[in-house]
Amino acid sequence: LSNLYPGYYPKQINRGRLKTDYRVLRLQPYRMRLMIFNTRRDPLKELKVRQALVRLADRQRMVREIRGGLGQVLSAPIWPLSSWYNSSIHPTSFDRKAAGVMLESVGWRLHKRRKRLERLGHPLRIRILRTRNSREMAQAAQILQKEFAAVGIQVVVEAGDYPFVMARVRRADYEVALLGLAPR
Repeated sequence: LSNLYPGYYPKQINRGRLKTDYRVLRLQPYRMRLMIFNTRRDPLKELKVRQALVRLADRQRMVREIRGGLGQVLSAPIWPLSSWYNSSIHPTSFDRKAAGVMLESVGWRLHKRRKRLERLGHPLRIRILRTRNSREMAQAAQILQKEFAAVGIQVVVEAGDYPFVMARVRRADYEVALLGLAPR
């Protein structure tokens, strides 16, 4: 492969032996995307609410639609090639019905006329904080917003530049933050 490098143009790759003997791969940088919960704020102080939100995060869909299928859903925020990663623990799967049951078990009820979840007359409202310049984070926030809204959770997505987002995270001024990690 000494003659094959990323500088080839598509018309060069689609000719002769290169086309028949090699397969073109699209590689993406190795990085991890996280959905972080602020457990100091209502309603995320409750474990069942956090578990329901995880059930509503269709991470397989995100890998498919945002990363073009080039990714892996993890069970923990640990690099999968690390000796500390336990591959026998399976990630929580997307399950809208189970999420609804969990939310109902802690008192959140769907108000039929308003089409939103409420407890004691207050709506279940979540703010998702994300970085402004990341197309992937914008798409992830849209998917989460749609899935959360499908069960009656009101979602507000707030975007800012990286220093703004990190300052908010350090002050614990968020409910859900979408952040990324990359090895250096």
